[in-house]
Amino acid sequence: MTPLAAGTPFRAIYSHQIMNMHKTTGKPAATQTDKDTLTPKQQRAIAALLSERSIKDAAKAARVPERTLSRWLGDAAFANELRGAQLAMISTTIRRLTHITTQAIDTISDVMSNGANDSVKLRAADIALGRLFDLKQIADFEARIAALERRAEHE
Repeated sequence: MTPLAAGTPFRAIYSHQIMNMHKTTGKPAATQTDKDTLTPKQQRAIAALLSERSIKDAAKAARVPERTLSRWLGDAAFANELRGAQLAMISTTIRRLTHITTQAIDTISDVMSNGANDSVKLRAADIALGRLFDLKQIADFEARIAALERRAEHE
């Protein structure tokens, strides 16, 4: 899969994953599971759900009726793919926040050293660090839950 530039919107990240094909199967590289059974409209709807503020806005962006999108949200394959796309977004966010963590720490250090009233910069640094740790914890929990689910399936 080709790398994405920093600052790439999440909707573009999901679309990028869909467009990159698996080298051996020719299927989308993002997953080889539910995405194979979703229609292009459903894949477009998932991308819209990742970037729009409401189901109504997502339906409009995906060019599907809101009622249809609501029905798809109740479908197991669609919901599973949406969940996977959301987890991919979290992973991307963690990587991007990890990249700016050094800058955030430098900002805190600069504000502490200079004693200037840079409360906005300090708050931004605090947010970046806080979100990094929150998202890391969520990703760790998700990985642990997935491992437990896989183990339970084999029992």
